[in-house]
Amino acid sequence: MKKSILVVVIVFFVTGNFQAEGSSTEAQMLAIEVSGQLRPPEELANQIDNDLAVTRFTFPSIAFIYYRYPYSPDELIVGLTDAAMVQYQSGQYHALDALNLEYGVINIRSGSRYIILTFNQVYNIPMLADIYEQANPEGVRYAEPNYAFGDGSTIIANPPFYTFVNAWGDCPAGCIYHDYYYFLVEQGQSTSVQPPVLALTSPIGQESLVADTMYEIKWNSLGSFPSVLIEYTDDGANWNQIDIVPDTGSYQWQVPITNSQLCKVRITDSANPSYTDSSNNDFTIYECSPSLITDFNGDCLTNLADLVFFSSQWMQCGNPFDVNCLQ
Repeated sequence: MKKSILVVVIVFFVTGNFQAEGSSTEAQMLAIEVSGQLRPPEELANQIDNDLAVTRFTFPSIAFIYYRYPYSPDELIVGLTDAAMVQYQSGQYHALDALNLEYGVINIRSGSRYIILTFNQVYNIPMLADIYEQANPEGVRYAEPNYAFGDGSTIIANPPFYTFVNAWGDCPAGCIYHDYYYFLVEQGQSTSVQPPVLALTSPIGQESLVADTMYEIKWNSLGSFPSVLIEYTDDGANWNQIDIVPDTGSYQWQVPITNSQLCKVRITDSANPSYTDSSNNDFTIYECSPSLITDFNGDCLTNLADLVFFSSQWMQCGNPFDVNCLQ
């Protein structure tokens, strides 16, 4: 009986599927991985949470696969010098107090020459470790994540694409076998796909773009595409080439001068036109009326933002010899 309990505990730690934490923590960790930010962007985490839920519901055969945390999502290990450790054990070490307050430490436990900080939220712990080290607090030897060990099943997110990886076979040493399941989630529906696949993520429809301004076209890809053809239509029928670019996932587009509510953007593999995707719905391109002379910040709208812009330059001028201007 004791042996069985021990096996269960070891498998749980190795796989890293901390399901008791809930899928929201899973989504936050994936959002950090996708964005590279210190904290999980809320909108992205919510999108990932919903995408995973609909995928697991639609394909129950992979519902057991969860993202494998590469490190504890709310813990940081901080190594201390011997002198600092003596101070900590006597309650006299305060070099980390400001950092701990700023980032929300709620618990501290200690080892022989290190302490483990527990935070009140999920963080990009490798980035947070760099912050702690770069602050150079007295008595700190290093800061590092509380890494998991071994290997296991996991999820790779590149919204709207998700790869569910089922891994097995000597996972403590690095899993021998892997099965990959690919999914595309768009408009609340999850579809099983096989790479290569392209997916346009912006503009997807219903946007309003001002003519002759810059707009970032975005897409994601599953698989390898040497280059991508980008096109647009403003009548719903005829497509105009914008550019052919490497598969970088984004392109700065100078919006054409036109007025239309029937616009779409399309991306296509330049070598194989069968791999393509376009805006889900029409979006609008319009020319801003030249009569709107109070649009000081160039967003084709007069509001408080223009007043702020106007007041920030009140009584300033470009003539350095004009004594009537504020310098």
